[in-house]
Amino acid sequence: MKLPFSGLPARTGRRAVFHPLALVLVAGGFFLVGGGRASAREAGNRPPVISVWVNDKQVPVIEHWVGGRLNCTYAPVTLPGSAEVEVEVPGGVRHWTMSPEKCDVPTRMEHGRLKFTMLTSRYMVVTVNGLRLLLLADPPEDELPEGQKVLDVTAPPYNLDRSGAKHGTAVLQKACDDAGALANEAVVMLPPGLYTTTGIHLRSRTQLYLAPGAVLQGSDDAESYPDYPTTPGKTGTAALVKVDGVEHVRIFGRGTLDARGLALAGAASSREGQRLLASCVVVERSRCVTLEGVICKEATAVALPVTHCQDVAMRRVKVINDLSSEDRVDGIRLAGTQRALVEDCLVHTTEDAFAVTSPEDAVSEQVVMRRLIALTSARALRCGPPAHSALQRIRFEDVDIVHCRDAMNVMHGEGKGEWGEIVFKDIRVENCGRNGIVIQLLDGGGVKGVRFENVSFKQFRPGFLRGLGADHCIQGVTFAGLEVAGLPVVTAEGSGLKVGEFVEDVRFDD
Repeated sequence: MKLPFSGLPARTGRRAVFHPLALVLVAGGFFLVGGGRASAREAGNRPPVISVWVNDKQVPVIEHWVGGRLNCTYAPVTLPGSAEVEVEVPGGVRHWTMSPEKCDVPTRMEHGRLKFTMLTSRYMVVTVNGLRLLLLADPPEDELPEGQKVLDVTAPPYNLDRSGAKHGTAVLQKACDDAGALANEAVVMLPPGLYTTTGIHLRSRTQLYLAPGAVLQGSDDAESYPDYPTTPGKTGTAALVKVDGVEHVRIFGRGTLDARGLALAGAASSREGQRLLASCVVVERSRCVTLEGVICKEATAVALPVTHCQDVAMRRVKVINDLSSEDRVDGIRLAGTQRALVEDCLVHTTEDAFAVTSPEDAVSEQVVMRRLIALTSARALRCGPPAHSALQRIRFEDVDIVHCRDAMNVMHGEGKGEWGEIVFKDIRVENCGRNGIVIQLLDGGGVKGVRFENVSFKQFRPGFLRGLGADHCIQGVTFAGLEVAGLPVVTAEGSGLKVGEFVEDVRFDD
């Protein structure tokens, strides 16, 4: 079944094939009408601060303005293969950096433009004259499976307004309920457009597809949300999409989930102290849940919290939040979740970029987070807190930490669960403001078996290992292939690590 919107692919085997220009236009074009509308409103219709061309065609760049300040820019594009990229800013490019540095992308300057070649679809962080551009290049999408019915929310019987001016929660919910009743034989599709909601719930065996250029955004009216607190001084939490107590749910596509969290928090804070914080997707007590391809932005609660779940996958998800918000916002956080895979994702946020915790009555185990990019004002990769239950077989692998305060953090607090088999492998830290590695016990329990393998820091950064007591120790910490400022390190002193009390069996391998 071909994707039912302009720029349709031709079927060749099991993959969708697009003309490169069609891909670029489909991936970002409607943002000029949808997502770009919010940017223009916040930016006051300022001229573009940065322009991007891919294979000689200009692509839309979304400007994320917060309170009159430019937080970052991002350009979502789809690449079937290699591409020539050009970046221009008013007055010409004077200085730039490219991350992840492991890509070692050759750059050149021509007529005031920065130029480089991308050999494959990947996410890049390009900083030009101090402006941060997230270049979000994805491969072509797969086609929708044959035999599935497409429920287009803008077509009869739904006829949902795609301008965003009308509140669409009831219509969206009806479409999702209809798809759930068809037991995985239908896909709810949001074509390019702007759709406003106060939150929808997905039933079991429901698929929600956001086409490139589709923006599902939260309403600006905090009091219209069912989660808005009625008591002065209280705080509520809302979500654009809730997945609670269900199974076999998929949210996918190259569209955007815009929580509008900063607008909501500002509106609510003026009403007798009530506040409403917003997530993009909340997944609770569910199994077999998949998120693929979407952009999740402007959350003021955890952008993508997953709690008490099994068999969860997130692929090519992009989280874009403010880096200086007063609300400390995690990006992707798994709590009490078993058998989870997070891969090929990017998080740009204020608090923990990628985190795993163990709440009460819920073991966290068999979690793999790999091929990630993290930009955060706080911690990039974190286990805990809380630590009420067991946490084991957690693996962070092939991660580029572009910016952080603390790079790798195992914070065992707020509980007495036993933790072990935690691995950090192939981690590259480019800019770390405070601690490189921290393992700390705060409230009981223990940590046994943490391995750091092929970890490199561009700068010398300290860290510490600190247990709690004779019965609450950190045991078995191994460093293999640790590198600081381009040099191998085989001692705690050389790495800047302070090994405190109640820490046993710390080893450095060549």
